[in-house]
Amino acid sequence: MINGRPVVLLDTSVHNRLLEDGRESEHIFAAFAAGYYVRLSGISIEELMSTKDQEARRALLGSAERLLHGPSDCLHAHDEILRLLILAHDSDPKRFSWSAVNVRAPEYATELSTRRVSDNDLLAAKQWQHMRETKKQFEDMWTSLRPLLEEVFLRHENSRPLSLQEVLPDATGDSGLMWGIAKGLYDKIASNPSTDLSIRDFVNSCPPFRCILYAFLMTWYDRSLRKLPNGEKFHAGRNDQFEAIYLPYIDLFLTAEKKGEQERCLAEIARLVHTNTKVQSYDDFCAGLMLPKLD
Repeated sequence: MINGRPVVLLDTSVHNRLLEDGRESEHIFAAFAAGYYVRLSGISIEELMSTKDQEARRALLGSAERLLHGPSDCLHAHDEILRLLILAHDSDPKRFSWSAVNVRAPEYATELSTRRVSDNDLLAAKQWQHMRETKKQFEDMWTSLRPLLEEVFLRHENSRPLSLQEVLPDATGDSGLMWGIAKGLYDKIASNPSTDLSIRDFVNSCPPFRCILYAFLMTWYDRSLRKLPNGEKFHAGRNDQFEAIYLPYIDLFLTAEKKGEQERCLAEIARLVHTNTKVQSYDDFCAGLMLPKLD
């Protein structure tokens, strides 16, 4: 809560729906302005800015900018938030407090208002291509492990897991994969290489970092490990998963992703790491408001 208002963050899919639904969205804009503190994520803003069609890009950014007319702010993209959190811990681990690290990004609000960068078609095309490449690299990294792990399963005569819960105890145990991922992310940014003690201290004291770690573990389970086709699915894409970093900073995360993958993934991460945050589909949120239809 900020100033007595629940903090809501919108996935890119919700920004698209607000625009697509036209006049029907006016009730939603009014509801946000009347009762919520709206946070916009750097991930979503950058996705909107990468829309290649200039007319569509302007409309999406204009719709997003309307959300900033009431109580609101913007937060950095996930990589910058990680950088700021790690640097703060690295510089003074004993006094580190994740919630005291300033991750607000007013420059995004300025850009939504002025469009000095986002009106450039060439930059939008480059941004779109970059996002496409990073998403592919992310998928390739995990899917390439599946055939390698198949040899391990066959050698030890083990069955592939049917649920995420089957693999979490080992993955988060003393020598589990989570700690290797954590150390790799931390040491890329910190001035001082992490120790077993320092990396555990950071993971335990920084919920946004834990959320990202669980997003990695969830994707590893889904792409590399789970039994196909009937293993429990957690198939959200790279950017959808990385929105997990915002969960500790908000009360409500809204997604309109059509297959429901992001809602399922982030709801599970919230359950595991930050139970105070609710993850909800945009349609369920709208239905809960019991809004009348506009003529």
